[in-house]
Amino acid sequence: MTHLKQTLRSLALRPGFTALVVGTLAVAIGANSAIFSVLNGVVLKPLPYAEPQELLMVWESNPSQGLEQSATSAATFVDWRERSDAFESMAAYRYRGYTLTLDGVPRRVASVEASPALFDLLGVRPALGRTFTAEEEARGNERLVILSHGAWENRFGADPSVLGSAIPLDGEPHTVVGVMPRGFTFPPGDTDVEVWSPLTLDLENLLSRPHRMYNILGRLSDGVTEERARTEMEAIAGELARQYPESNEGWSVTLVPARDQLLGDTAATVWVLFGAVSLVLLIGCVNVANLLLVRSAERGKRAAVASALGASPAHLIRDSLLEGLVLGAGGGLAGLALAWAGASALRGVLPDGFPRVEEIGIDPTVVAFTAGVALLSSLFFSVAPAVRTARTDVASVLQDTSRGSSLGRRSRRLANLMVASEVALALVLMVGAGLLLRSYVRLTAVDPGFRTTDVVALAIELPPARYGSPAQQQTFFAELMAGLRNLPGVDEVGAVSYLPMSPIGVEFDMPFSVEGLEATSPSQRPTAEYRGVFPAYFEAMGIRLVEGRLLDRLDGTDERKVVLINETVARRYFPNRSPIGQMIDMPMAGSLEIVGVVGDIRHDGLGAQANPEMFVPYPQLPLSAMHVVVHTRGDAGPAVRAIRERILAVDPEQPVTRVNTIEDLLSESVAPSRFNMALLLGLASCAALLAVVGVYGVVSYTVSRRTRELGVRMALGAGVGSAMGLVLSQAAGVVAGGAAVGVVVALASARVLRGLLYGVEPVDPATYAIVVAVTLVVGLLAAAVPALRAARVDPVEALRVE
Repeated sequence: MTHLKQTLRSLALRPGFTALVVGTLAVAIGANSAIFSVLNGVVLKPLPYAEPQELLMVWESNPSQGLEQSATSAATFVDWRERSDAFESMAAYRYRGYTLTLDGVPRRVASVEASPALFDLLGVRPALGRTFTAEEEARGNERLVILSHGAWENRFGADPSVLGSAIPLDGEPHTVVGVMPRGFTFPPGDTDVEVWSPLTLDLENLLSRPHRMYNILGRLSDGVTEERARTEMEAIAGELARQYPESNEGWSVTLVPARDQLLGDTAATVWVLFGAVSLVLLIGCVNVANLLLVRSAERGKRAAVASALGASPAHLIRDSLLEGLVLGAGGGLAGLALAWAGASALRGVLPDGFPRVEEIGIDPTVVAFTAGVALLSSLFFSVAPAVRTARTDVASVLQDTSRGSSLGRRSRRLANLMVASEVALALVLMVGAGLLLRSYVRLTAVDPGFRTTDVVALAIELPPARYGSPAQQQTFFAELMAGLRNLPGVDEVGAVSYLPMSPIGVEFDMPFSVEGLEATSPSQRPTAEYRGVFPAYFEAMGIRLVEGRLLDRLDGTDERKVVLINETVARRYFPNRSPIGQMIDMPMAGSLEIVGVVGDIRHDGLGAQANPEMFVPYPQLPLSAMHVVVHTRGDAGPAVRAIRERILAVDPEQPVTRVNTIEDLLSESVAPSRFNMALLLGLASCAALLAVVGVYGVVSYTVSRRTRELGVRMALGAGVGSAMGLVLSQAAGVVAGGAAVGVVVALASARVLRGLLYGVEPVDPATYAIVVAVTLVVGLLAAAVPALRAARVDPVEALRVE
């Protein structure tokens, strides 16, 4: 305790030094803990279900069509469930939406239709009531629902009497049979889902094998490995292909652990960011080690005297390590406070769709990580100064002091090596940030194939209870768009079943036949994404016409069954002939005449290639869910309000699921790239700043200890330029050496960024050249201030002082 008090007193006598060290550690440790909170909550924590490692997503796949993870049909799901021994149980589910009307106000709520077996499969029990029974998979039980805990609290005031009562969904009473516990989400991490209803199966949809629309989750039987389950499911897929060649030939099975399915590419991204912030911590520790090394040099005489009076090397090492531990503890506590603020800030800026955001926070695991990092950091930056202090002897200290420097040659070399390592690590981060910046610039410069300004899009889902027939649905949308066209500032109004860049919508991937193109089997037929549209959609979105004509209001009748294709379909299936006037055949649509070719659209994001797409008039593909698009002039705010009012004028009970400007959708589509770039740029800037401080600190200290030498040189005739050149040349050697090592390390590690880049190679010469040039210039600027001080040394005053 006495030694601790002495250490605290010693640090209190040097508040500037102590604040600099603790502040440096706080920033480095806080940044690490904040990013670790993301890594822990998103990647490391298991899914909140029983034995989550046994949960697998089961997808159909068709390599010949480029489909690795396709939904499946109800019939195939039933066959899998009945024939598989590798899976203890399976459950099917799909998203849907309800209109919940409370106090006369309609609200759209996200919901999931799920097999009754789902909740037992997950090992989750409700907080109130019950889940669905196996018998409730039969038709007639569609109006039973389970509420999320959030919906129960926010929509119904946590009233227990809601259990067993009927709530109005889509204008029809639905009986609440259960409330799930707080924190439960399904699909994993989807906190928007408020209602679950039983997925019911009947003979009609069991016979629709080509209609693939269900996601399947399975739990492995005891002792069954993923590989064994894959082998069994592939065998079952082969049996189904032989039994039902029209729908299943060419289709196999893909198994994906539920955790990997949820995270996708996010895990790799978070690990990259954690690696980057770890480099910042390492730079911070090197910086502190340099400061302590300089301080140990200043304390050399005291240590030598203590040794002469009988202090052992172990005693000196203990004092140095204790000082480092105290500084590390202070930096760790301050860093934990910064991490708490950082984790909260990260939750607010993470892009939409980032998984498990609700799990990010400061929990005992993050606190333990912070304590461990603080301890390891303390040991890291304390070792070199402690060893140097233990090796101190009176003769060497007096000899160094007589030359005007308390840092011997070996210690100076160590200090320079530390600064060079800071420069190298900072350059690695700057290269990564530069690559992401160039990638983001390239990505945002991509032409999406549609108008990028002055378009408002709104998603509308009509409830089947009030709009049960295609005629009713078409009447609603036609009346709505007719009213929207009359609004001031509106140029064009159209609608599409699935809007580009939108996270919601109805999408069909349909096979088709082309005259003159023979498929080897029904499952080998070409496929395209099939979209229903109202006329003027292309004009409203600014999608260019390549050949032929666009749709008009007479298309879609039995006499005029037509289709528009995009350039990808034209190039792929009509390479040597014009597609205009050609006929194609599609399930549920029959024979369609191609009347036009439109430009390709980056439908799934700016970084994704255009997919084969076909557009048919709404009467040929009537849907209850559509995106209405409005091309406006001027400010979108008044237009949005007018559009909402017009919807309520058509149907006062119809809510709008989502309203976006096209600029918002584009911004959301590049949000992950923008976030990665911004965060790595911030880390690189922090690393560069620490490296600059390191260069400045060592050069400044060197100048202060070489005052007599510089004074002698100038007294003997050396000019100002010579003094500056001496200091700058030594600094330049350290910075250039660090930059050279950094380039080698960056080249070796840049491949980890490949999955985050668009249009830029990990080894991009321009990026490396720019970063190296910036590093050298900034390093020399950091050394320039002490170099100027060296040039102003008064020879007479310097010699008098010495």
